[in-house]
Amino acid sequence: MSSNELIDRKYYSLYIGNLSADIRRRELCQYLDHFGQVDECQLFEANHRRWTCFAFVLMHTPDSINRLMSTRPHFLDNRRLYLKRALPDQCSNKIEHFLTSENVLIQFKNSQNQEINEPDFNEENIRNYFQTYGNILNLY
Repeated sequence: MSSNELIDRKYYSLYIGNLSADIRRRELCQYLDHFGQVDECQLFEANHRRWTCFAFVLMHTPDSINRLMSTRPHFLDNRRLYLKRALPDQCSNKIEHFLTSENVLIQFKNSQNQEINEPDFNEENIRNYFQTYGNILNLY
């Protein structure tokens, strides 16, 4: 592998969020293999601080990443996956760092990382608050 190929490998990484707490590395890699060869897959399992898993994946080619990104949304174990290119901060083309998304994940937790069940955190209040920032396509 040439030095240019090694440098360019920084563009082959992908962040995958909202994975099921029951997901296994092998299962995730089998799913991703449909889009191209997986070189590395680092799975961060759910723990007392996180209720979902996430992963950083290194694909063999940038075309694999492009295929994954262009065929969103992805679902695994009945969960919608959140995919984002894992671009280093020093990239000269930082535009993807600032692209907008149609998805926002909101969690209400206290300082002990426990979910808060407050009556004010209902669909109507959440919708009223966020509609001032733009159109809400779906709330679930």
